[in-house]
Amino acid sequence: MAAARTTRIVRSLRNGQITIPAEFRRQLGIQDESLLQVTLDNGELRIAPLSTRQATGSPWLRDLYELFAPVREEAAHMSEDEINDAIDAAVQAVRRALVANLKQRPETLSADQESMAPASLALSS
Repeated sequence: MAAARTTRIVRSLRNGQITIPAEFRRQLGIQDESLLQVTLDNGELRIAPLSTRQATGSPWLRDLYELFAPVREEAAHMSEDEINDAIDAAVQAVRRALVANLKQRPETLSADQESMAPASLALSS
């Protein structure tokens, strides 16, 4: 026997956000951190909770993910452009530090460091 269809009317809020009715969230097991798949299908918007399974990956990868939790929390309120700008600024800072180090002690440059330095920052011999 097919499941009964339940329909509710919701209002689209600012920036297209909607609230999924509490009874739907309970029935589907949707919680605050649940991931939802949103699909546009022939003029209909379909939302389905994604089931997650216990990660079977490497413990060090899980540790690394947890290590970056504060960074993810900090970035949660930032726009994509703000995050990209912060990454660009950090890369430029590392490059400046690398060049400054090379100017002070060019003999300490390893092959790995030399391959990482962009051509525009290369020091003349």
